[in-house]
Amino acid sequence: MPYKYRLYALGNNEHTQLGLGPTSTAIQKISYLAKVECPPPKYNQRISSIHCGANHTLLHTETSAVHGAGRNVERQLGYRVRKKNSNINSNFAIHQDCLIEFDKMYRRISFCAATERTSAYIVNPGIEGNPTDIPLLFTEGLNYNNDGELGRTDLDSTVNIRNPDTKCTFNPRLDKIPNQWFPVGIVEETTFPASKVIDLAAGMHHYVAVLDNGEVWGWGAARQQQLGPDARRTYPAGVKRPNNITPEDLGFRPRKVVCGQAFTLIAGEPATGAYTILGLDHKSVVKDRPADIKNWKDIVATWKAVIVLFQDGTVRGWGDSFKFRLIPQRIPLLEQIAAGTEHVVALTMDQRVISWGWNEHGNCGRPGTAVKYFNDAWNVITGYKGAVDLIAAGWATTFVVTRERDESSVGAFAYHVSPPAEQVTDGGEALQDEE
Repeated sequence: MPYKYRLYALGNNEHTQLGLGPTSTAIQKISYLAKVECPPPKYNQRISSIHCGANHTLLHTETSAVHGAGRNVERQLGYRVRKKNSNINSNFAIHQDCLIEFDKMYRRISFCAATERTSAYIVNPGIEGNPTDIPLLFTEGLNYNNDGELGRTDLDSTVNIRNPDTKCTFNPRLDKIPNQWFPVGIVEETTFPASKVIDLAAGMHHYVAVLDNGEVWGWGAARQQQLGPDARRTYPAGVKRPNNITPEDLGFRPRKVVCGQAFTLIAGEPATGAYTILGLDHKSVVKDRPADIKNWKDIVATWKAVIVLFQDGTVRGWGDSFKFRLIPQRIPLLEQIAAGTEHVVALTMDQRVISWGWNEHGNCGRPGTAVKYFNDAWNVITGYKGAVDLIAAGWATTFVVTRERDESSVGAFAYHVSPPAEQVTDGGEALQDEE
């Protein structure tokens, strides 16, 4: 490997979702950037994406493996719990309430995502582990409010599908696949066409997938029209199996999907900037949207807002800005952007990691203070070693992945607010896989 990778985290750790290991199980809030000791950096596997549920985290590596940490009461992380931790915290090990550090769960995963209490995985055709010509879906966890986010029709939980002490059995459709483990079986109700998934996203209680044939599929909560107005009328209690939700008047070929708490943004090619939003107009997320987002580089969503990063490094946002200004004034040009439920993390063109928004759990950094919101101001987060490769944000959590060639010691931590408080102009408060 040409690079050594490191993972850092801060924010809410109430259910060990930061994956910091046994020494951090009693620490519920971490407002300084802490190094995470976990398999992907340890084995120099690049982390390609990070996905967060309410209290669990999924790391998806460049080698298509998934590592998980955090709350596992509802089996959103399956049954893979490290026995070596049994002498450290019996509550976590025996009752399997949490994975206290990142553990390798699955291999050969094309896409993954997480809602509040579930996880979803896609294995595309052509990937070893999928002998069919359709994408395979498997889900784990607990449907919330009977919304159907597991996509398993009448099954609302995978908690009791199998005993964790018994040997895992293969789903009949996959029984000829070596070294693959689907402990709760694939979603038999899935009727994806012969195609491949090219993007997958999750809201609070719904999932949406974009296929390379131009179709958009979704399942889960539909009351707020996040899966389209037709889904709300047809499935008022939730879409309990994956369905084709492609809008009839879409008018462009989908490439990317982004989900807020209860809305879905479907985008086409950056060159055209075409996009649409499914969902009710909460906080003007529909009414205030621009006509197009031409030359977009990335698109992210908080609970009730959208932020677009353009190829020239500028950003634009719309939607809920009640608690903090979506785009702080005088913000520098950005290279990467990530959004949690109510906070934003970005990498500037000059390679600084900055964060703004809700900071109640320390997820924007700045230890030793009681800054609840960074409103029209941002915090510069330091304390990592190497060049920033990836940033991610979740339910009051923040992650930074770095790369470097030299394994030297990590430098000291330093935090400050930028711009200075006197420049704030809006009057807001600155504040399981086999080894």
